[in-house]
Amino acid sequence: MNIETQMIPERHDLGSAIGYAAENIDACILCRKPPALLGCFIADDPERYLPVKKKPGKTRALFYGLCDPCHEHPDKLARIEATFEREALRAKN
Repeated sequence: MNIETQMIPERHDLGSAIGYAAENIDACILCRKPPALLGCFIADDPERYLPVKKKPGKTRALFYGLCDPCHEHPDKLARIEATFEREALRAKN
């Protein structure tokens, strides 16, 4: 499943978005194995990572799954950010 097909519908509160993400994200963002934990990426420039514009007054939170081995990887944050950038470019083209 591509990241763009895992985008969570807009929710009115963070708690319901986290619950939705926990129920629906079924793979590690980096290796596609089953996730052991749920992560959240809040970008300083969300339009860089999403094919849609941010609505005024809203924060774009990008949730992802991460398996234990990928979580232990020293450059996991850079790899996660690069994955979001790559998928956003793919979705825009």
